[in-house]
Amino acid sequence: VVLNALLRNPQYQDVIERTLSKYSRNIRNGLIPNMLPESGREANYDSIDATLWYLIILWKYGKCKQNKTYWLEVIHLSERIISALVENNDPNYSLREDGLIELSPTFAHGTWMDVRLDGKAVTPRWGAPVEINALWYNALCSYEAMIAEYNKLVNKSIEVKKEYLKLKDKVKQSFTKYYVDNYLADRLEGEKPILEIRPNAIIAVSLPWPVVDQDQMRKVLETAFAELYTFYGIRTLSPKDARFRKKYYGSQRDRDMAYHNGSAWAWLLGPFCGLYIKVYQKEKSKAELAKALSDFVATLRNGFMRGHIASVAEVWDGDAPHFPKGAPAQAWSVAALYNIESYIDSLGVEL
Repeated sequence: VVLNALLRNPQYQDVIERTLSKYSRNIRNGLIPNMLPESGREANYDSIDATLWYLIILWKYGKCKQNKTYWLEVIHLSERIISALVENNDPNYSLREDGLIELSPTFAHGTWMDVRLDGKAVTPRWGAPVEINALWYNALCSYEAMIAEYNKLVNKSIEVKKEYLKLKDKVKQSFTKYYVDNYLADRLEGEKPILEIRPNAIIAVSLPWPVVDQDQMRKVLETAFAELYTFYGIRTLSPKDARFRKKYYGSQRDRDMAYHNGSAWAWLLGPFCGLYIKVYQKEKSKAELAKALSDFVATLRNGFMRGHIASVAEVWDGDAPHFPKGAPAQAWSVAALYNIESYIDSLGVEL
């Protein structure tokens, strides 16, 4: 989220390059760490989504840079990562026959919903999580797009590995298994869809390359708006679910139970607004789009303008009156709002 925000400003190019390069030197079994080996700590490889976001960012940054040496380097890097994910020397995950990535029960915490109590995931994501596989599909598309961009800049072209093209198509086809009752299942246990109204569906359909059709996107957005949207962020679970925790308070254990079971996260407003644009960009005017996005972030924006808040917190209570909780100043919360404001500015209309 933060790198996405930095991409919009050329003065941070050096920071982005150094960050991407640093992670490339710490790849293990196809995964980049979600915690680098710094200050005496060992690298932590407890997430799979970080690597898939990484491949998409390599493509996004390359589009800004447009340098053939860069493209060639990241194409080879992407092939190395994809090859490792496909060949898989890590017992925590596997590639299914249908092309989807599956997490083992011991790696049920391997997504951004990573809280564990007594060694067990509070929100278990074992099986084939929806956003992980949307990211997987987009990572494969990013690799293909990198080669297309490189070929534009040079006379001699290189070809996409055919096995990765086939895999990409297989993953896209397998996504039909997720769509049930106008929403996307949060994960698949074998062939069984686990129907939980969570924001992971929003993440899945907000990515650059669509995994469902336009009408299904709209249905996901409508359900998410009705059950997950708040003025301060997107809830991590629908209030209609029996496990919904409306307040983030109490002991560490109580807060851990609420963290991804109802608490509203500001950073999720980013993919939510991105999805809104994808759904309505051909139906609504630029002024209408800008007005809608402004309304979605109006409460937080007004908090800044009136001096009520100096930054953006990590989470809010999932139920009114939505008090801020967790980290009082969270980088990815700020970056998400910066991205949304950038979307609004790019529409070029006066509000």
